[in-house]
Amino acid sequence: MGEAKTTTKYYNLPQELLSGPADGAFDHIADSIEKFIKEENMTSDKAIALGFTFSFPSVQKSLKHSVLITWTKSFKCTTGPGEDPVTMLEATIKRRGGLCIPVDVVARISDTTGTLMAGNYLDRNCRIGLIIGSGSNACFVEQAKNFNKLEAAEKTSDQILVNCEWGAFGDNGCLNFFKTEFDKELDLNSNHVNSYTFEKLFGGFYLGELVRLVLVKLTREGLLFKGQESPKLMCKGSWPTSYVTEVESDCPGEMSHTRGVLQKLDLAAEADDIAIVQEACALVSQRGAYIVSAACAVLLNHIDLLEVTIGIDGSVYEHHPRFHGYMMELRDLTVMMGNNQTERLDSCDVLQPD
Repeated sequence: MGEAKTTTKYYNLPQELLSGPADGAFDHIADSIEKFIKEENMTSDKAIALGFTFSFPSVQKSLKHSVLITWTKSFKCTTGPGEDPVTMLEATIKRRGGLCIPVDVVARISDTTGTLMAGNYLDRNCRIGLIIGSGSNACFVEQAKNFNKLEAAEKTSDQILVNCEWGAFGDNGCLNFFKTEFDKELDLNSNHVNSYTFEKLFGGFYLGELVRLVLVKLTREGLLFKGQESPKLMCKGSWPTSYVTEVESDCPGEMSHTRGVLQKLDLAAEADDIAIVQEACALVSQRGAYIVSAACAVLLNHIDLLEVTIGIDGSVYEHHPRFHGYMMELRDLTVMMGNNQTERLDSCDVLQPD
């Protein structure tokens, strides 16, 4: 029996495809599949099975078919909602006359579900899949008897995977009590106002902008950079989350990464300015990590098993040097979490990406 290996390649969508008809995005996906096949010198006389990870809110109809509800994050395509992503991909492949070798799209899953399944393959105690990337989502293993959205004929197993789509948690206003002025301003200027409230608190598409808004206020109040505004800093989106991870890469007492980020924005900073910027990045990141851990504790209590492993993936979790550490700090916040939940978070294992 051979040993499986994973080959990962990235094919970024051009910015203009994020707001035009969905056909453009699916053309790019088909092109990328073809490029991957050629670059890996793949050959086959028979159709190769293709799993399609499509990380947008959808109504799952079967393993393969679903209906897209809405685009999120940076996507504002004019078409797509109400349609089947797999059908759109298959139509695109057919329209271009097929690929260099035939493919058979056999499953459509979310990245969250895929993370849980991959985690369970490595550790049978993995019961939660968590994504902390440009957005966020979680899924968990549920007893089918507790899930009332399935028809009797659909309950073919004692357990099912429930995709929480928790990125939209709070859209009904239940989280408004702790939203800051920066959260409110970010939402007001986002692509999807009053939507995906939860992931806007810490997702990679938003974390850097939250920090920028904090720094802008401090500058305008004369508490940072001697009140001297940088045109670049004042521009929306000029402080991506990658800048946050760079700043957080500085060890205590170090300034090199932070100074390098500030130079990109034409900001002349003294030691006090650098310390404030580091503090802002740390506090915004820490708050986000605490929020994620609190939500994980709720799932752990619901699952109610002695041992649970959480499989985690996503760009923020993978690249932010302190996010995992911040998440685990919550074990000590017994006032916020309650003793029982804190003990559960303390006892769970985490599968991290390689």
